[in-house]
Amino acid sequence: MAINVGTLIIVQLVPFTDLWETMRFQWRISHYEAVTQMVEAGELLPNENGIITLPERYRYLSADNGRIWLQSEGETTTLFFFAERNAPRNFSGYLYRSDNTPPQLGDFMGRWRYMTQKRPNWCFCISE
Repeated sequence: MAINVGTLIIVQLVPFTDLWETMRFQWRISHYEAVTQMVEAGELLPNENGIITLPERYRYLSADNGRIWLQSEGETTTLFFFAERNAPRNFSGYLYRSDNTPPQLGDFMGRWRYMTQKRPNWCFCISE
C-alpha cells in the first residue's frame, strides 16, 4: 500500500513533461544551433512561404516533417522548430530569435499561452 501511495505522489508531483522537454532541448541544442548558423549564412533558404526543409540529417529536429519556419525583419532572424503540431494554431516548439527578445504575438501565427526562455536567444513556446 505504501508503495502505491508513494508512486501516486511521485507521478502527481514530479513534472515529467517539463523534465523531458528540457532534456530533449539540451540533447539537441548543438544541432539546433548548427541549423541556425546555416540559415543565417544563407546556406538554407526558405520557400516563398518562409518554410525551410531541413537537410536529411537534421529533419528529426522538427515535428513538421522536417520543416522549420523563418521570419526575417531587418537584422532580426526568427526560426521556429516544431516539437508538436496538432492544428494550424495549436503547436509547440523551440523559437530562436537573433535579437534575444521573447516571441511577439502573431509570430508564426502563434497565440502564445506559454513561453519559457531555455537559454539566450531560445524559448520554448506553446500556442493556444
